[in-house]
Amino acid sequence: MKMEIEAKKENLGRIMSFCNDFMVSEIHPDYSNNLLLVAVEEIFTNISSYAFCDKIGYAELELLRTNENTIKAIFTDNGCPFNPLEFESDSRAKDNIENLIPGGLGLYIVKNTMKNLNYEYVGGCNIFSFETAAEEKK
Repeated sequence: MKMEIEAKKENLGRIMSFCNDFMVSEIHPDYSNNLLLVAVEEIFTNISSYAFCDKIGYAELELLRTNENTIKAIFTDNGCPFNPLEFESDSRAKDNIENLIPGGLGLYIVKNTMKNLNYEYVGGCNIFSFETAAEEKK
């Protein structure tokens, strides 16, 4: 399933609904993945906040089932080049909560909860993908 949407924070709810619809229709209604939702929220929020400066831009999210319960998310946007894998988020997140340096905590969470992260800048577009497994609801 694929969705292209204007990259603005007001559209976050639509992106999250898209993810939930994917889980119900492509995986199973009894499965969920809260870590996927956190990662999607973080990446879409970063795109909508930083990729286009004051311009209007669009982001595309494609969700694929790669096996029985593994989900691959692929974000594509034509904003400013930004490789989240090279962003130094580890040193910002290792301190205690009172001393955290602003910025990067969300990317730290994505990098440490998702698998098979990949970034490319191709044809003027950022392409960032990751995978995670769906889990049965308890």
